[in-house]
Amino acid sequence: MLAYQQGGNEEGRKVVFLHGLLGSGQDWQGVTSRLTDCHWLCLDLPGHGDSVDCPSVDFATTVDAVRQICDQVWGNQSAYVVGYSLGARIAMHLATAYPARWQGVLLEAGHPASCMLMNVTNGWSMIKPGPSALRMNRSLPY
Repeated sequence: MLAYQQGGNEEGRKVVFLHGLLGSGQDWQGVTSRLTDCHWLCLDLPGHGDSVDCPSVDFATTVDAVRQICDQVWGNQSAYVVGYSLGARIAMHLATAYPARWQGVLLEAGHPASCMLMNVTNGWSMIKPGPSALRMNRSLPY
């Protein structure tokens, strides 16, 4: 189970914060200290903060662990997810895996990396591009 801190107004909007690589939930303290009208969660992702002893897992397992904590704390109430860097990548996966769970998603300094989003019959899914797609990405002017 991932470690997390929570605070704020339990009757307010629900917000989960996901930190970047080598960070922890404590990184959001400057933001959460000002949120008096929200109930927030700051998670320590696997291998970070107080979750340092959690085994390293793939994105799908991490995404499911984040969703399980939100469900445990908030039940079926929808929430906002805010992610920075690595946390933004996880937030993208959360948004595509469980779109009805989130009222909104805020991403900072994140990208899907070697994954692309693809619309399929039952929603969105992540796919990895082949070598030709990676070569095309390298030729972009930015």
